[in-house]
Amino acid sequence: MVYDDCDCGIHPCDLTQDGYACTCLPGYQMLGVSAENETCIDIDECQQPDVCPGARCINRPGTYSCQCLPGYEEPSCIDINECRYAGFCPEESDCTNTEGSYYCTCHHGFHGDDCLDINECQNETLNNCGPDQHCVNSEGSYTCLDCTRYQQKCYVLAYQIATFADAEQTCADYGGILATIPDVGTQLFITQLAGNLDTWIGLDDRLNEGQFMWSDGTALGAGYSNWSPGEPNDLSTTSAQDCVHLWSLAGFRWDDQPCDRMEHFVCQFDM
Repeated sequence: MVYDDCDCGIHPCDLTQDGYACTCLPGYQMLGVSAENETCIDIDECQQPDVCPGARCINRPGTYSCQCLPGYEEPSCIDINECRYAGFCPEESDCTNTEGSYYCTCHHGFHGDDCLDINECQNETLNNCGPDQHCVNSEGSYTCLDCTRYQQKCYVLAYQIATFADAEQTCADYGGILATIPDVGTQLFITQLAGNLDTWIGLDDRLNEGQFMWSDGTALGAGYSNWSPGEPNDLSTTSAQDCVHLWSLAGFRWDDQPCDRMEHFVCQFDM
């Protein structure tokens, strides 16, 4: 028998007294019902259980490879703890690692995939504010602000002092505006609410000198007014007096003052 008669392909050929015999390379196994038709075929290692923990098994001729699944990392395909890294979960949430994955749990007062703030004030079932309270939403929570009703609106006297602009912003943050006074009834009501405090109201001529506008966007024009004698007197002073307050010493008649003056203020809310 001549060695060239070996027909083992890529596998080793061993000469024997009867001719030759093939020895399968690692990763192959011999199959055949007789010596004449034996052949080396690839072993599919991927059929074996747990051959690639945390990975996808890819069979190859004579071998195999493991490709890590999402949530696992090379080289040993161990679980990635996504919670160690920023950006996997929204800021207002807690991250919980699981095998090959993770999940996010929103903090109280937040919801959705992005854990956005729940506006409890837009849903009566989510807040317990009473009929004489105004609901103020905040990040992850809400506050019930005690207010006094008059007609179809609700009013709150702020006991802290602020500039006119800061008072405007505070009322806006609460979902309202600085109080408007369209008639004598509202004047008397807010006067009682203010007690003995000088108080900003939502009237100014910051945009156009002499053209006073209410905080709801309406012009004072020829509408109701209650100016103190000699007011407004911005044109007769050296400093800009563009914002209006209720002047306690003048019986709570209106007076224009510099807008950076620190005073109490009244916020107005729709009911």
